[in-house]
Amino acid sequence: MERTTRASRMAVQVALSFFENRTNEQGAWYESPREIEAGLAWGRRKAKLLRWVRSQMELRLTARERQCLAMRYFQDLNYAEIAHTTQINVSSAWRAVHRAVAKLRAAAQQDTSWRKGALPQRTRR
Repeated sequence: MERTTRASRMAVQVALSFFENRTNEQGAWYESPREIEAGLAWGRRKAKLLRWVRSQMELRLTARERQCLAMRYFQDLNYAEIAHTTQINVSSAWRAVHRAVAKLRAAAQQDTSWRKGALPQRTRR
């Protein structure tokens, strides 16, 4: 019996002729100019929002809150990893992050400058 690996079991065989007769517009990763512009506009908007968040972090948060928030959302660490890195309790790391988020939400309620060209509202599932 021939031994197979997971990668070989998951492989899909496609005839070369399948690709030869396709145009760029039929490709799996093709994006129209309109889709590209929409993606670039989204990237510019996201960058602007991130600059706003970072400026509010500097203005409104303590050093510990900034550090914990950045580790949680920008470095994607869990609370145990944040606690270990900052040498605080896990519950203190959790409180610092949640306190920081509450302060940023309050800042967003007060300062509406970030809403110009607002993003579409996310719907909850």
